[in-house]
Amino acid sequence: MTSSSAAPLRAVGLTVVRGPATVLDSVDLAVASGHRVGLIGPNGVGKTTLLRAMAGLQPLERGTVHRTPLTATVGYLPQEPLRSPDETVTELLTRRTGV
Repeated sequence: MTSSSAAPLRAVGLTVVRGPATVLDSVDLAVASGHRVGLIGPNGVGKTTLLRAMAGLQPLERGTVHRTPLTATVGYLPQEPLRSPDETVTELLTRRTGV
């Protein structure tokens, strides 16, 4: 198992504020080499904001994203609005990612 400090992608203390709302508050996340991440939760809790921050697409109030090597890139697949009403989250992930 990869320790969080050795993970090729790490977020440390990410904080994002929009107007009066704190969307992310000191979030830490480590992603090991070869792993994929999917976030599931209600609308408005910061899932997209976290993934955009990890990809370098979201300005941060505080915190850092570490990539090893420094030339590494993070892919970001935007939300898919077209999901069949009878399709489960697992089925959607399998269809989109092959997992």
